[in-house]
Amino acid sequence: MPERFALIVLSALLLAGAQSMAAQGQPLGRPVAIDKLPAGSLYVLDGQAAVHAVDFQGARPAVTGSFRFPSGWAPSDIVSAQKDGKNILFLSVNRGLNGQVWMCSTTGQTLKFWSFQNGVAGIDYDLPSSTLFVASGRTPEVFRINLAKDTAPEFVGETTGSQRLGPVLYDAKDSAVLVGDVVMGAVYKVEIAHRKSSVLFSGLKSPAAMKLSGDGSSLFVADAGARSVVRFSMAQPGSAPVTFAAIPQFRSPSGLAWVGDRLAVSDDGAQALFILSRSGRLDSSVP
Repeated sequence: MPERFALIVLSALLLAGAQSMAAQGQPLGRPVAIDKLPAGSLYVLDGQAAVHAVDFQGARPAVTGSFRFPSGWAPSDIVSAQKDGKNILFLSVNRGLNGQVWMCSTTGQTLKFWSFQNGVAGIDYDLPSSTLFVASGRTPEVFRINLAKDTAPEFVGETTGSQRLGPVLYDAKDSAVLVGDVVMGAVYKVEIAHRKSSVLFSGLKSPAAMKLSGDGSSLFVADAGARSVVRFSMAQPGSAPVTFAAIPQFRSPSGLAWVGDRLAVSDDGAQALFILSRSGRLDSSVP
């Protein structure tokens, strides 16, 4: 009963925020994470407790809608997904020692949430298995939630030797979870079947976001500390990072998302969203 009451209150707060911000036409603010479905808007998680939808009218991106979630929660990551034929959003947020992952509509109505006593960091969603992967905010643990079976968070494995987990990415090809460590500057690989972890790549300063190429051959990483986006070859574990983009406008790259064959990069330091070409050149930006 307490959890159901909290869900009702949280849902009402989120929905009220969605209505007020849609009328105000808020700017991006400080984007800390982004995500996009192949068919749908690009969603930006704002460090000022808001979510913005960005659509591409022709070649020019523009903010087309926003909603605000309750103040006091520090945003961490965002993932967009499809469930029952509808687009939904997952948000990972923290308040004090408490971490939560919210599942909500694209207009901000809360559908469900899960609590984590050690906070939450990055999240990712695998559509075929209806599984959400979650990195702990203060321990080296990785969890999964099976939405099809409506399970509670289940321990997947831990990144041995890591210090502070950040972005999470599910690699369906190897049935593994890739996890960035923002302190160690490394990307760990957690094998789900055996619950074993190893360092896949290193040489980073502070990995903030990760995305695989369409064919899964390359891993792109937004390195906030190096003010760049780098690329690794998945066929060569342990290889050095290759710079993909290091445009002068970068201050602290925070998120990655594919927009067709272009790469969108959010930057919380620059308070902007950059759209890069396949060669890493700047195509457009918001604002």
